[in-house]
Amino acid sequence: MTESLTLPPADPAKLPYASLAVFQVKQGEMVALMVRLGNRLGLFRAMADGRPRSAAELAADTDLQVRWVQEWLYAVAAGGLVEHRALERDVDVGDDDGVDVDTEILGDPGEQFHLTPEMSAILAQPDHPSFAAAAFGASVDGQTTDRLAESFRTGVGFSWGDHGDATAHMQASMSGPRQRHFLVPVILASVNGLIDRLESGIRVVDAGCGSGIAACVMAEAFPNSTFLGIDPSMPAISAARDRAANLGLSNVRFEELGFDDLEPGSVDFLSTLDVIHDLPRPAEAVHAAKAALADDGVWLVADIKAESSFAANRKNPVIALFYSMSVAYCMNSALSEAGGAGLGTLGLHPERLRGLTEAAGFTQFEFREFPEDVSNRYFEIRP
Repeated sequence: MTESLTLPPADPAKLPYASLAVFQVKQGEMVALMVRLGNRLGLFRAMADGRPRSAAELAADTDLQVRWVQEWLYAVAAGGLVEHRALERDVDVGDDDGVDVDTEILGDPGEQFHLTPEMSAILAQPDHPSFAAAAFGASVDGQTTDRLAESFRTGVGFSWGDHGDATAHMQASMSGPRQRHFLVPVILASVNGLIDRLESGIRVVDAGCGSGIAACVMAEAFPNSTFLGIDPSMPAISAARDRAANLGLSNVRFEELGFDDLEPGSVDFLSTLDVIHDLPRPAEAVHAAKAALADDGVWLVADIKAESSFAANRKNPVIALFYSMSVAYCMNSALSEAGGAGLGTLGLHPERLRGLTEAAGFTQFEFREFPEDVSNRYFEIRP
C-alpha cells in the first residue's frame, strides 16, 4: 500500500506566476499549430513582401475566409511573429456602448499586419537558409505519446524511422536550407584539400543521410565523385531516392544500411551530419568509420553545440527545445536497442567525441564553428 504523501502548501503569492510559466508552455504548443497552418495555407508566403495588409486583404490574397484569417493574425501577432498596427480613424460612438459589432467580429479595416524582413526569411521564404516554418509540419500525436510513455517504463525507445514519413520530412526541413546554401562553399571548403579531391573524383559516403539533401547537394556540385547515402530509416531512404530521381542525379544512390555495412578502406570522404548522438552504439559506429576510411580519408562530423554539463547547456536560450526533442527523437533513437548509449541531442560534446575517436585509433581531431550555422559544430577527423 502506497503511503500518503505530505503535500507542501502552495504560496498564494507565487501560485499565479507558477501557473503563468506552465501556460506559457501550452501557449507555445498552440502557437506552433498556428505556424503549421500558416505554412500549409500559404498565409506567411502571401506576406513575404512585408507590405502591411488587413485581414480582409490577406484573406483575398489567399482565397480564405476573412474571419478565420483575422483570428489567426491575432494569434501570430500576439505570439510576436507578425507585426500589428492600428491606423487612426474616427470612431462612431452613437450606438449603445459605441462598439461596432461588424468591426468587432470581422476585423477593423484600419488594422494592418506585416512580417519584418527577418520573420519573412524565417517563415515565408522556403529558399532562405534561415527558413524554419516547415520544421513545424510534424507534431507528436497521441500514439507517439503512448509509445514514449511505454519507453519510460521499459527503458527501450524506438528509431527515427518508426516515426514515419512526416518526421522524415521535418528532419529535412530543419537542416535542408543550411545544407543547400552553406555545405559546399563554407563547410566543405574549410577542409584542407577536400574540394580539389571532390572535383577530381572520390568515393563519398553520407552516413545517416536522412532524406538525402546533403548527399544530393554534394552530388550536384561534384559530378566526378560518386556518392552513397546510407540510413536505417526506410521512410528517409525512400524520400532520398525520390529526391535524387527528381534532380536527375546519376552519381548518387541511397541504401538502407548502417556503418557496419561499409567495406574496409572503401571511403575517401565520410560525412555524418547530426547523426552520432542518435546512435544506440556510437563507439561501434566510430570504430566502423575508422575501418571504412581510406588511409588518406577524412571524416566530417556535424553535431549540436553541446557542453559537458547541464549548467553550461542552459546558456542556450532554446535549451528546453533541445532536451524535449531529445526525449521525443534523439535520446529515444539512441535507446532504441537494449543497452543503447542514450547520448541524446546534447550528449556528444567535443570531449566525448574526441575520446571516442582516439579509442578507435584516429590521430587527428579538430573542430570549428561557423556563423552560418548557429546550432552545430563541425569536426574534422582523420586516421
